Order: sequence, then C-alpha cells, then structure tokens
Amino acid sequence: MSQPPPKRIPVELNKSIGLTEYFSRLTDGLYFLWHEFTNGLIRLPEYTVSTLPDPVSNVRRQIYVSNESGGATIAFSDGVNWRRVQDRAIVS
Repeated sequence: MSQPPPKRIPVELNKSIGLTEYFSRLTDGLYFLWHEFTNGLIRLPEYTVSTLPDPVSNVRRQIYVSNESGGATIAFSDGVNWRRVQDRAIVS
C-alpha cells in the first residue's frame, strides 16, 4: 500500500532555484520522458477481437488488438465501437 502524500511541501522542494538550474532540470526531465517513450515505456493493453472490452465504458481509451483482420493494430474507442487508428475502420 502506498503512503499518503505529505501535507506540506518538503523543505528541499521549497527552496528557490535559479532559472539556469530550473531549465537544466526541466531539460533532464523531458529527455528522460522522450527516452523512455521511445524505448517502450508506454504499453497498451493487449486484446484479441473476441476479447475486446466494452467500447461504451472505455471512451477515448487506446488498446492493442493482436489479431485484427488487417493485422495487429492500435485501436481507440469512440464510445460506440473500437476503431483502427490508421483508418478509423471498425475493428473486426
């Protein structure tokens, strides 16, 4: 179980830093996110056509469909159907 967040800002985060240090930290953070994203940090949940979740309760979510008729694809829910990202066709 995770611990609740602190009720006050830790002293080390409350210290003022200069713009150079701020942008250095920001650049480091953005590089980390870019590096992790391009190396597979984001993984979509995988389904087959027969096990697709309900699109109505998954509006705006994305999934990986491993056995779609046109080949494996990424799909999104429009609130009614699961649609292929590349052409918006309904997953079948």
